[in-house]
Amino acid sequence: MTLIFALWIHQDDAMGFEEKLLGKIPNDVEILQEEDRSGPVFFSRNGRKAAVRVAKGRREQIILVASSKQGPVLDGVGWPSFSLDGRVVAYWGREGGKSFVVVGTDPGAKFDQVLPPDLSPKGVVAYAACDDGKEFVVVDGRKGDPYFRVWAPHFSPREEVWYVANRGGKGPRTEHPTGGEWFLIVGERTYGPFESVSLPSFSKDGSVMAYYAKKNGKYFMMVGDQKGEEFDDIGLPQVSGDGRTIAYEAKIGRRMFAVINGRRGPTFDSVGQPAVSEKGSVVAYNAMEGGQEFVVFEGKRGEAFDDLWRPVVTPDGKGAAYGAKRGPKWCVVVGATKGEWFDHVFWPVVFSPDGTRFAYAAGEGRRSFVVLDGKKGPAFDRIDGLVFSPDGKRLAYRADEGGKSWFIVVNDKTLGPFDYADSPTFSADGTRLAFGARIGREIWWKVVQIR
Repeated sequence: MTLIFALWIHQDDAMGFEEKLLGKIPNDVEILQEEDRSGPVFFSRNGRKAAVRVAKGRREQIILVASSKQGPVLDGVGWPSFSLDGRVVAYWGREGGKSFVVVGTDPGAKFDQVLPPDLSPKGVVAYAACDDGKEFVVVDGRKGDPYFRVWAPHFSPREEVWYVANRGGKGPRTEHPTGGEWFLIVGERTYGPFESVSLPSFSKDGSVMAYYAKKNGKYFMMVGDQKGEEFDDIGLPQVSGDGRTIAYEAKIGRRMFAVINGRRGPTFDSVGQPAVSEKGSVVAYNAMEGGQEFVVFEGKRGEAFDDLWRPVVTPDGKGAAYGAKRGPKWCVVVGATKGEWFDHVFWPVVFSPDGTRFAYAAGEGRRSFVVLDGKKGPAFDRIDGLVFSPDGKRLAYRADEGGKSWFIVVNDKTLGPFDYADSPTFSADGTRLAFGARIGREIWWKVVQIR
């Protein structure tokens, strides 16, 4: 049985850089640890609230700590999600064979099944549900049109709800449906019907939307209402932040190529998903020809390797960054420079805001470490959450040992151990580092001054 305690504090909506004890977990509950180490504490992005997964008996519950309100006692509960400002928390619940979404402490309408909810930055709640064999999306408590199958909804940059739906298909709920008509729903508008349709990609402000669709056995890209060239197969579109560049991989017969703003690139045996720079002026992608795999940057082939990550474009737009394998070893390539070879290197490569420094996690055997400016840091079981300070002078990340002892590392200083730690965040001036942590039964928003 699982309980989730939501710890609420009342401050403004901005990121908090004042250390505070958020609350304490009662002594009569068991704090649970997930198998993938992804918890058990969940913090809102601004550090104002947190949720802790615990167990007691055979029933489950959400309790708002330091509040007179308590969530309903249920047969089961799901993971909580917070709105961007932390004011709204939502999760799925199950009771008596029915499922529903709880917003705050209030259960919603009961259905045969619901999927975990998504929250807009302003706290609008959307989720997919199933009742009497029909599936639909619920937004802010209102049911949408029924379909045979719907994919979990999400919010566009303009906070419009979007999802993919199928009508008239066949097959069990656990499998992709066959046949029928496919639709893409974005806000109040429905696109389709199609034989197939992809998830959409958006520019940063949401003014440009692209997706692929299929009709009469052929795939094509849609940018708004504009239909592109038809292909035998196609990949998901990559839209630059400013919306000026749209890139994707496509196939005709046995040959593949990248398509950039409607223009085909050179053909290869295989082409991977392109990466587009923020301003859309530079594109890089993996390709394979004659058994050799390489990165194509600005139309030119790079060095061949046995295996590759999907590349990213460096912040200055002058090169691509990716992991590369030769024999049993991996290295990170940035531009024309190869780093040291290791047993493992882990995606992604993280760059400082000005692009002059980069860091990544690598591993030897079962131990992992960060490589910064070519130098290895301390070794841990696992490392993630790498982030540079705004001025690029400091790097922070999260590490753990066996999922039981957690640390925050900033430059050469290691903080901890904690019973759990969330990924760190720098203040705008880079002088403070904030992160959520559990110390015993206390839940903290920790703030560290950096000199």
